[in-house]
Amino acid sequence: MAGLGIQLFTLLLKSRIRLPNGVSYRATSKILLVNGLFAGFVILRQISPEETEIYMCAVLKEYRGKGLGKWMLAHVLAEAPANHRISAACLSVSQSMRSVLTALGFGRDLRGTEHGIQRFLLSANARSEVRLSVEASH
Repeated sequence: MAGLGIQLFTLLLKSRIRLPNGVSYRATSKILLVNGLFAGFVILRQISPEETEIYMCAVLKEYRGKGLGKWMLAHVLAEAPANHRISAACLSVSQSMRSVLTALGFGRDLRGTEHGIQRFLLSANARSEVRLSVEASH
């Protein structure tokens, strides 16, 4: 990633995600820019006062395979409140997202798979390691 002008911005929108079942959640969106161009995004939803979920994450095709998804998620995780449980939902067919989550220290959530979506949890130890690696990179 040397030489890339990488920036991560929080959208300054008070937003809510409304699911088809009518339930709505507070959400935060972050945009990844590389050399000033849109390269990806992540949407976090607060599913309870104690849990934040990586609801959606994507990196444009031309930027994939460069470690940007992992970089973006590591920075997002480092910013999350220390007392929050961090989970992720991932389509079963998304090998690349499962690989990124595993590399960051997520493990399979015992709550299981539903409608082709696998759930993952970030352990406290892995979260500490992610936070330390992000702090060391500054």
